[in-house]
Amino acid sequence: MAALSAGVAELSRSYNQHQRAPALTPAVHGARLGFFFPRDVPKSAAAIQELLEHLPDRPLRILDLGCGLGATSVGVILALRERGRRHPIDVLAIDMDPTALALIPPLFAHLPHCTVRTSTGDATTANEPGPWDLILLGQVLCEVDPWILGDERSKRLATWIRSLDQTLAPDGSLVIVEPALKTPTRQLHALRDELVHQELIPFAPCLHRNACPMLQRDNDWCHEHRPIDLPTWLEPIARAAGLRWEGLTFSYLILRKDRATRTGRVRVVSEPLVSKGRLDFIFCGQFPSGGDAKKIGRLDRHRSPENAHWDTLRRGDVLAIELDSQRIDPQMCIPAPISR
Repeated sequence: MAALSAGVAELSRSYNQHQRAPALTPAVHGARLGFFFPRDVPKSAAAIQELLEHLPDRPLRILDLGCGLGATSVGVILALRERGRRHPIDVLAIDMDPTALALIPPLFAHLPHCTVRTSTGDATTANEPGPWDLILLGQVLCEVDPWILGDERSKRLATWIRSLDQTLAPDGSLVIVEPALKTPTRQLHALRDELVHQELIPFAPCLHRNACPMLQRDNDWCHEHRPIDLPTWLEPIARAAGLRWEGLTFSYLILRKDRATRTGRVRVVSEPLVSKGRLDFIFCGQFPSGGDAKKIGRLDRHRSPENAHWDTLRRGDVLAIELDSQRIDPQMCIPAPISR
């Protein structure tokens, strides 16, 4: 276990410093396969939950760029199968590491009605014409030109994303999953704003087209936190490597070729904010005054059966919310959850 924990710590440091993953030495190989693969699979499965009902009802073609060991594709496939989708799925997995690609076929062997092809190449220069039903970028953007900062990086990434968008089927989608760390997540927010400027409208998690409010202050960023712990057999390894084992965190962005959006919705983007006599949350979405992030709360003395769901809200929930067109009352807000 000591060798595996050391490899996990080494690989985690490279991720946290926004560098390309180190070559597959035996220690790093074990870390990717024995720790990061099972940890990353549920991230993509969680990220596409709101997209599942909108995916075309037919056999699917998936392009997984910078696939690593294919964890992002596996998560998507498992989410589809859990939803009862039994159509055949064909995956093209592209990565620069041939050793990692060699491990993908056996990792996919247990997935029913699924075929996988692999190709060695750089995610940013791969030219695969499609049409693709899904294009996946699982923890890839944080490794692309990390030394370039600010608007220049956002514009470069947006140019690449636009080229990928051109290869989607008319009802296809592009799914980006990134670490929940501050720097890569804020870079994803900046990319999202640049894409909106270029008329590529996000489907999730963003529910408006205005500038991302998390970029207004230097220490804000929006990420997902799901109550999914590591498997018990991985917990000692995480402890030894100094990593968290409780909860699953990631950031993500989904674009649809048809530019479908959801209006009149807001999303919980904070943990519960408990203070004396009230319970608040930060919501982000299309408010009467425009897209923004706002803190809205319910006073304890206003608790009722009609708003009891307020006590069960968690980060990531999407709600339909009725608000006065002139103002937002922070004391009485009774939303109706529409999805988790």
